[in-house]
Order: sequence, then C-alpha cells, then structure tokens
Amino acid sequence: MKPVDGIYDKTLMLRVWRNTTVTHPQVLGLHTQPRATPALPTQAQILERRVRGLLNKICPDNLQVITEQLAAIELQNVEQLETIIKLIFGIALTDPHYCETYADMVFTLKSCYPEFPAEREGEKTVTFARALLNTCQNEFESLPTTFEPTDEERAHMERADLAHEMQRRKKKMLANMKFIGHLFLRKLLAVKVIGQIVHDLIGIKEDLPEEHMIECTCELLCTVGYTLDLSEHGKALTSQILSRLLDLKMSKTSDDEVFAFSKRVRFQIQNLIELRGNGWQKMLFRETPQTKEDVAIKQAQATSKGTGIEAIFATKVIGQQPAYIENEPVRPQPARPPFDQG
Repeated sequence: MKPVDGIYDKTLMLRVWRNTTVTHPQVLGLHTQPRATPALPTQAQILERRVRGLLNKICPDNLQVITEQLAAIELQNVEQLETIIKLIFGIALTDPHYCETYADMVFTLKSCYPEFPAEREGEKTVTFARALLNTCQNEFESLPTTFEPTDEERAHMERADLAHEMQRRKKKMLANMKFIGHLFLRKLLAVKVIGQIVHDLIGIKEDLPEEHMIECTCELLCTVGYTLDLSEHGKALTSQILSRLLDLKMSKTSDDEVFAFSKRVRFQIQNLIELRGNGWQKMLFRETPQTKEDVAIKQAQATSKGTGIEAIFATKVIGQQPAYIENEPVRPQPARPPFDQG
C-alpha cells in the first residue's frame, strides 16, 4: 500500500477515508460546528474605517481630492460629526509634520457639513466650528499634568522603553499646541482661546508650572506670534505672555540659589524673546510640507545657489496666516489679562 516515493496521493486517501466504516476510538464523540457568522459592522465603525482610510492617504499633493471625498460623506447626527473631527485631531497629533495640511483640510470642511439641532432645549445649534472647539478643549484638558512615569510603569517597562514612551507623550503634547496654533491662523479659533490656553498653562498660581507647560507655551506662541502681533489686542497678549515667560526664566528655588528651571527651558524662552525681536524671522533647515511642484522649484533655487549656507537653510517669517485666508478686520476683544488670579 505504501507508495515507492513515500507520498500518498490526496485523492486516494480521501477515497479510503470515505469507504472506511470503522471509526478510530480517539475521534469518537468529536464533531464540528458551523463557523460563526461575523457580526455586521455598525454605522459608526463603517464611518471610522472610511475616514481613517482617507486620512492615511493625505499629503499636500492630494489634499484637495481627499478633502472633497471627506466632504461628500453624508452625516446623520452630531456623533458622526464629532467622530470625523476626533479622527482628524488624532492623526494630526501623531504626524505633526503635516499639521498645516490637516489644518487646511479642517478649514475647507467647516463649510461642508450641516448644522445639527441642539440635543437639549436652550442649547446652541451644533456646528462644525463648535464641535471643533469642544474637541480642542477636550484634547487640551487631557494633557498630562506631569511627565514623571508612574510606579507601575517603572515596574513593568524597561528603561529604554520607558524613555521612548515619555518622549512619545511629549511629542504628542507639543503637536497638540502646534495644531491648535494652525487652527488659530485659519481663524477657526479666537484670540481669547489662545489667551485662555496660555493662562491655564503658565498663569500665576500657587506653585510654579511644570517645565512641559512652559514648552507648550513656547511652541504655541512660536506658531501664532506673528499673527497675534498684527492686532492691538493680540500684541498686548503676546507682550504679557513673554513677560510671564521672562519671569519664569529668572525664577529660582526657595533657597534663592538655583534657577527653578533647566538651562534647556531657559534657552527656549530666550530664543522666543529674540525671535519676536527679529520680527519672527527664523532660519529653518527643513521646509514645511510642500507639493511636488514646490519641491522642484526649491531644488532649482538650491542648485543655482550652490552648496553654501543659503542652499541648506532658509529664512522664513513663521506664524503667518496662509495666503488664502482673507484679511478680515479684527474684532475688538475684551482686554482681560490672561495671568490674573481671579
């Protein structure tokens, strides 16, 4: 019965099995069950998969196409609107290099989705802008109060993994500030929102703020400082923020011998002060995300300049509004100091 090559033919073995009337004792009582039918995805799951699939493809070159596909999604309720905004926020915080691209997309989508009636009587209609503001507030309030790992994390994570996790959280926090800043540059957030955020971060309180809160403030002001300085109220706010940062830079410990903050943070504050004094002009090594046509132009310019410093670095005024944003007159804002104790 055994083949010469030792390999049994599959068809032959199947025939033998079908003609066998004796069941092996080890398989007596065994039986098979029909495979369970997978549950159909919910509408929320379908929407999330569709939006994630589109967001994962986005880049400056296909921004318009992806935005049009997102705008074509028919939303049925507030929950679906909030889902889209949260997904955009999530991917923007994990990929801060494209913060401007995601902010441009949000600016376009703000007029594409319908308004939804308030769930409770007396509340305002839910619009894209209002849902966006709520998401910004929730993301900001969820920022960690400290970057010291917990005892449980120290016990269950290797030192290298723990350091990587802390670095990941910090990058996400700074990306949040950067994205909020670009939303402000597109007039999706008001000046008073920026003032309130800074007040919550480094406002005068009983204790000095954590270092990461100062870094958040520097990241935010670096993103919006030039545009803030264009209005009287914004300029006053910028001066107040820098004055508070300067006080923090010079703060010392209770024994009045050692600076309260590290050299890295104090240098960051000084760089921000000098940046404003230089008209918010900054020498950049890496350009912001651009289309293929922009990259080709930059390469041609770099070739014409040779291999000098001008070909490697570029001086740019940071914190400007995009060119497509209309220069609408700035509405007067109440001059409430962001660092008061009341």
